[in-house]
Amino acid sequence: MTIDWEEINGIIRERSSRSSYMVRPNEMDSADLAKIHFLIDEVLSFPDDQKTVSDSGALLDRHLSQKYRGLDPDNISRLVHLFCYMNK
Repeated sequence: MTIDWEEINGIIRERSSRSSYMVRPNEMDSADLAKIHFLIDEVLSFPDDQKTVSDSGALLDRHLSQKYRGLDPDNISRLVHLFCYMNK
């Protein structure tokens, strides 16, 4: 499967909440959600086993940066915000 990073980055950027800088999957249409589902699944399944949520978020940031080099750093931050929100 070839990933169109330009399209993925655009979806995340356009569909993120303007006020909280966080990806909001429940506000996406099904076509866009299907294209980024693999990232949402990875965020939601990432272990939260550190002393603080921010430590876990830092690990997720590093993980996404290394695994998905085509993902825009701002979009990585948006996904980390989603992770921290879900695990606070």
